[in-house]
Amino acid sequence: MRRAILLVFLLLLVAGTADATIRVLPLGDSLTKGSTQTPQEANHPTYRYWLWQQISDLDVDFVGSWTAPNFAYSFDQDNEGHGGYMTAGILNGVSADPRQGRLSLWLAQYDFDVALVMLGTNDVLNNVPTEETIRNLEGIIAELRNDNPHAVILLAQIPPTSIPRPNLNALNAAIPGVATRLSTPDSPVVIVDMYSGYDGVADNQPPTGIHPAESGEKKIAARWYAALRPFLPGSGAPTPTVVPTVTRTRATPGPIAPNVIRSPGATVYSGERGLDITATGVGSGDTLGWFVTQSPEGMPAATLRIEDPRRVTIPHDARTGRWFNLDRDREFALLVEEPALSLRLVDTATGGYVTGGTIAKGRSFNLEVSGELSAFRTRGTGAPVAIRVQDPSGRISATLVGDDGVRQSLERIMVVQTPHIVRGTTGAAWNTGDPAYPAGEYAIWAEALLDHEHGTASPDPNGAVGRQVSATVQLRLVLHPTRVVTTPGSGTTVPAPSTAIPVTPVSTPTPANTTLLPPASTTVSGPAATTDAPLPPVTGETPWWLPFFLAALAVVFIVAGGGIWWALRSPGRSEEPRLVTAPPRVPARRVPPRETLSPAVQSALERVRTFDPERGEVQALKAALRTLERAEQARQGRIEVDLLSVIPPSAIPTMPIPDSIRRWARRVGFVPLSFDGHGSTLFYAPVLLQGGTRLVVKRADELPERR
Repeated sequence: MRRAILLVFLLLLVAGTADATIRVLPLGDSLTKGSTQTPQEANHPTYRYWLWQQISDLDVDFVGSWTAPNFAYSFDQDNEGHGGYMTAGILNGVSADPRQGRLSLWLAQYDFDVALVMLGTNDVLNNVPTEETIRNLEGIIAELRNDNPHAVILLAQIPPTSIPRPNLNALNAAIPGVATRLSTPDSPVVIVDMYSGYDGVADNQPPTGIHPAESGEKKIAARWYAALRPFLPGSGAPTPTVVPTVTRTRATPGPIAPNVIRSPGATVYSGERGLDITATGVGSGDTLGWFVTQSPEGMPAATLRIEDPRRVTIPHDARTGRWFNLDRDREFALLVEEPALSLRLVDTATGGYVTGGTIAKGRSFNLEVSGELSAFRTRGTGAPVAIRVQDPSGRISATLVGDDGVRQSLERIMVVQTPHIVRGTTGAAWNTGDPAYPAGEYAIWAEALLDHEHGTASPDPNGAVGRQVSATVQLRLVLHPTRVVTTPGSGTTVPAPSTAIPVTPVSTPTPANTTLLPPASTTVSGPAATTDAPLPPVTGETPWWLPFFLAALAVVFIVAGGGIWWALRSPGRSEEPRLVTAPPRVPARRVPPRETLSPAVQSALERVRTFDPERGEVQALKAALRTLERAEQARQGRIEVDLLSVIPPSAIPTMPIPDSIRRWARRVGFVPLSFDGHGSTLFYAPVLLQGGTRLVVKRADELPERR
């Protein structure tokens, strides 16, 4: 059966000759990466070295985002091995090790045809439930196919360790089911047995007995080679001799592609790059101009030189509005807009929007994406959007488990029209009752993936290129549902006091007899009861200890009140702006005394403090704020410093900001910092760019649909 599937696959994908290069991706943990930390480990260059000896005379190329750990051996060392990573880390990244990234970011850096996936050993060592590891492996396969729909995926059953581990055997027994469920003729999943005939003691390095010794490396290499043979050019394999050229299709100039602008005056978004704007009539070396009056008269207030119209970058801080071609009779070339994106959760039980707060495990949600991305419809494509989920451990993923128990990839969603509803395959997109979601704090947001030049997602882990994000939905997931008290004889169900999140109806109001709480009531025939905890005893007597407790509590309040009064009457410090810690999600730190600040920082603070919003322009204020932020970056030695952790919005001078501007800012997820007398507003956007926080200046008449 497997040979028949491979034959169909090969016949469908014939697109070249027998000498086509096959790109092989070694994907795994330290069994794939190896180590050079000790001389002993440096003598074991992993199975990759021994496999390369068997295929080096063929037209094969190993690919990966790095060559670490760079063994002193001669072979193609490109790989995607990440030591210590569990399957969840490969799929979603590791919060404690953000520089390495995650699978979707690695795949954006190269093409591949065949993936050698050997993962799960670290899951076993960390007692990750088998079903969770299997879901992660399925998510990894989905990511690989998002990058290359015709990927050949060779999936290994992991080798044994020196200590017998029942959960390792359980994982290996479950892995073939992945191929049964996911293998297709276009993208086969082939199981490779690395367990049978492998001696966990003799074939592994002492003393841990986990990493392969030379004998183990050779066994693994031999089994990879046997599985690879049908896909290798000129290998002399007994399977059909035609060889597929499996190449990922990137966005290229053509009639329909997300990066192709199809007519003069079409809309583009700040942050996009890799755009083909040849259809607008702009040529190499032309200069575009932006005018304050939005009419091409007089001198432009801003210019943008186009070196190559097939690969154009729209800067993040580009002025929004019309841009004209100064070299071609000032023709209208492009309309630049700020992308706007929003994400809401829809409770499938009530049909209402979830606005944040506390929910009980077991509720299910769909996701609604809205925003200002309509230009992609004009281009003939949908807008590429990803949805990110941060769990209580800080790990970020682009997948959710739905009602059917299937992990769905949300890495690349093509939004054709808004609102766009993301659902599961046979139910809701997110089932909070799934074991993959422990109680704790969750954050969910949407990102526009506008970096077309590098595939889909931004290649920078911090989202510095081509990314616009929605406001974050913050949820607290609790183990027990809201208590519901059923009073016998009354015929009514009375919800007990709860911190359940508010729900706003989507279209039709909730009927009066419909409860918004999880179905957790229990009908009883005796005294009133609850479903999750006994009610406190009813008694007419006052406990003997209550007066003593109240007296002690009164003493505590008196002492605390005196301390607060003493603190308030003490002399205050300077009223001038200073470095402070303000927003959530930014770790608190010690603020240096003002006298230790550099002259440049003190000058910038003075410019902010003395800024006159009635006469000055917020562009100048933006420059002063940027100076403060970069000084703090230099002091901390990192670029991930957020502006609002340096100076709070309340310390930034501003004229009264019109309500219409505040409403527009809330809708697109911006924070208005300052409004000047010329009608311009300085906005803070919650996205960290290369070099600092994103600051945007807009005039009131530039805000679309401001109401």
